[in-house]
Amino acid sequence: GLYLTRFRPDVVTNGRFLALLLTLFLLILLGARLFNTGNQIYIYPTAALALLYVALAGPQVAIIGVIALALLTGLMVNKSLEITALVLIGGFMGTLTLRREERLNSFFIAGLVVGLSNIVVVTIFNLEMLNADEGTSLGILMLYSLVNGIFAAAVALAGMYIVTLLVNLPTSLKLAELSQPNQPLLPRLLREAPGTYQHSLQVANLAEQAANAIGANAELVRVAALYHDIGKMMNPAFFIENQADNVNPHDVLGDPYRSADMILSHVTDGDRLARQYRLPARIRDFILEHHGTTLVSYFYRQAVAQADDEESVDVDQFMYPGPRPQSRETAVLMLSDSCESTVRARKPTNKQEIADIVQQILDARMRDGQLDDSHLTTNDIKTIRYILIEMLQAVFHPRINYPPLPPRRDRAAEFLAEIPAGEGSADGAPLLPEPTPRMELDALPGDVIPSRPAVPVESSRAVIEDNDDSPMPEVPPLRRTTTLPRMPTDINGKGEKRVERAEDKVDTE
Repeated sequence: GLYLTRFRPDVVTNGRFLALLLTLFLLILLGARLFNTGNQIYIYPTAALALLYVALAGPQVAIIGVIALALLTGLMVNKSLEITALVLIGGFMGTLTLRREERLNSFFIAGLVVGLSNIVVVTIFNLEMLNADEGTSLGILMLYSLVNGIFAAAVALAGMYIVTLLVNLPTSLKLAELSQPNQPLLPRLLREAPGTYQHSLQVANLAEQAANAIGANAELVRVAALYHDIGKMMNPAFFIENQADNVNPHDVLGDPYRSADMILSHVTDGDRLARQYRLPARIRDFILEHHGTTLVSYFYRQAVAQADDEESVDVDQFMYPGPRPQSRETAVLMLSDSCESTVRARKPTNKQEIADIVQQILDARMRDGQLDDSHLTTNDIKTIRYILIEMLQAVFHPRINYPPLPPRRDRAAEFLAEIPAGEGSADGAPLLPEPTPRMELDALPGDVIPSRPAVPVESSRAVIEDNDDSPMPEVPPLRRTTTLPRMPTDINGKGEKRVERAEDKVDTE
């Protein structure tokens, strides 16, 4: 209790969460009491408590739980030092091995490590079995110890699933479920506020990278960023990312107080929607804290300008309800959200402007005291600044203005322009010359016509008009572009093969 009060006060002050941890501890301890006869204790997965505690509360709480469970289990099993060491070492190895609890295979890797450590402990405490020709019994205990680790991983996953259903905690399983695009709120956000949906995706990418860089819960931040602006669905047109054709409803209202109320209400509306759709309480913290107690300065300045007296304007009516960020994760989301929206609105023309905007926002939040309760260090803020600048520069970098493509060359028009005007045309249109023994209408100047038998064309003078859509009296054959292979024929009377080209047999019909 003293350790948790000193290092994890958030666990002690959260009564429901503390009751959950105690319930899990007592259930595992009760199972050890029931399976303490014979060799059953070797296969009982006591390390599942360590894996569950790591996933729910972190490794510090897991270490405390493992120590208490090992002492009590050893006392129950005839004050056995071997069982105490088995539970203690296995739990420690599981706690230190499980790093990425959002990945299911991480549990089984940790379970395998637990099983191997159990084998080592059992072997050390039962070396006398080798001298007594009881190698088979030792082998069975070693097999039980290995299966113990696999069972521990399976029990931990099952326990997480049950806890997710009953208590609605943001476990890795719950976060993986909430991140799926088919969740009810995300498709609705995409349909009703598409601009906000795209903004949320960008903020999720920024916040995840920043949280990962400072060692915060990156998966929680990414999922929370997808839902942090769901309250904008109630009045999507009042937010600039959802406005089309430069139509701004705030211009129609003309009332900075009502406009500010529309903007501020997306926080409370989002919290109400989150409760309606049963989002975990930890996700709702991001919705309430991602703006902290900042000021909607644009409409506040409008109200001051209309009143001509700053003292007559109540500044509280233009401030978000808060609270300020209470954790590193919510602070990361606040900074990522502010930087992304500001950079997108200002449209910087070079990378230095992006860096200046990010620095200004971070300085403003620190001066306003928004990060005072977030537990962020100066080094954390420096790292977050670097990540945000790097990623925003990659997304909003200036584009190259490519020159327009030149117009396509109309070779047919150029050819007609080179034909001299003929006599006898009614409107002065150029006439084609008299056809020679063979005439190619599809050949333009510069084309090389391969030699082949001439095709007879009716001798007439064709008049080409721009607006003539009548069919041609006779369609000429298409010009060949490939040469067919040589085709052998039968042997002539002299006993020689006569080779004839395929093009010599062209049907001129």
